[in-house]
Amino acid sequence: MPAAAAAILVVIITLSRGSGLELAEINGPGAVTVNGRSYDTSDRPVLESALQPGAVIVLAEGVELDLLDRQAVVYEISSATATLPHSVTGWLGPKTAECRLERGEIRILTGPRFRGRRLLIETPEGVAEVSGTLLSVSRDETGTCVCVHAGVARVGVHPDNLETVPAGKRRVMFTDGRPPIITDIAPPHREGLIKFEAKFHSRFR
Repeated sequence: MPAAAAAILVVIITLSRGSGLELAEINGPGAVTVNGRSYDTSDRPVLESALQPGAVIVLAEGVELDLLDRQAVVYEISSATATLPHSVTGWLGPKTAECRLERGEIRILTGPRFRGRRLLIETPEGVAEVSGTLLSVSRDETGTCVCVHAGVARVGVHPDNLETVPAGKRRVMFTDGRPPIITDIAPPHREGLIKFEAKFHSRFR
C-alpha cells in the first residue's frame, strides 16, 4: 500500500473511533486497577493513558474518576468495577456506545454533541438506554438502581423490553428475582446528581 494511502487510512480509522476519553478529575486516595494493572491516583499521566475504551477498571472505595467524551457526555465513576465505553463522537463509527457496571455508581450527563447518539449501560440485572439525560446507575448486592434526574431513559431487564423512566423517578431491578419497581429518586442519589451537574454543566455551554 502506498504511504499516502496508508496515512489516509489511519486518519479515517482514528476519526471513526472518536477521540477517546479525557480524564477530567481524580478524587480520593487509593488505587485504580486497569485491565489487571494497579495505578496510584497520584500518577495521573500514566493512568490517563491506560483509560482506553473497553478497559476494565476497578476503583478502590472512595476513589472517583471524571471522564469526558468531548462535547458529548461526561461520566463520573465512583467506587466501581466497570468497563469503559467507546467514544460516541467518531466521524464514521457507530453512534451507540456500551459500558458495563458490576458494582459502584456511574453518573452521566449528556451534552450538545450527544444528540442523535445512544449509550447503553449494562449491569447483571438489566440495561439502561440513554439518549439525552442526566442520570445515575448504581449497583450493589441488592440489585441495580437507575435514577433519572433530567430527560428520560429506557430501562429494563433486556434490551428488547425497556420501559421509559421519566425525570424524578428511578427503576430498581433486584438480584433476588423480584419484579422491578419504579419509585421517586432517593435523596442521596438526587443530591449527588445535582452536585455532578453543577460541576460539569459549564463544559457544555
